[in-house]
Amino acid sequence: MEEQDFIKRQIKSFAQGIGSIINVGHANNGVEIMLPAEQGQNLPFQDTLLRYLNMKHYKEGFIHLLKLESKMSQFDFNQLGIWYVYELNKIPSQLLIKDGLTENDISTLIHRLNQTPSDNKEMGK
Repeated sequence: MEEQDFIKRQIKSFAQGIGSIINVGHANNGVEIMLPAEQGQNLPFQDTLLRYLNMKHYKEGFIHLLKLESKMSQFDFNQLGIWYVYELNKIPSQLLIKDGLTENDISTLIHRLNQTPSDNKEMGK
């Protein structure tokens, strides 16, 4: 039970941190994160990761995502990682754990996304 709570706290903390970054400089106190799927766009490799999610192969999707980091821009990787964490947050923790996705895995991904500099050139589009 503690591991499940830890995963949810990590995901929530990460989402709040991203929300704070996005909200800096805006008068609106509400935080809204627009994910590419909500904007009618698909990120590179998003369909592949969605297939892993639909097959309930969360750990395999996680491993695949980490391997993609060197094959795409940092901005796209960050966006894809945020989307994946957002999707994992919708899944009950016990299913993630049953598939082998641990709190350490989630922490690793969140840490990687927090440490990776964004590609400012692409963000300015």
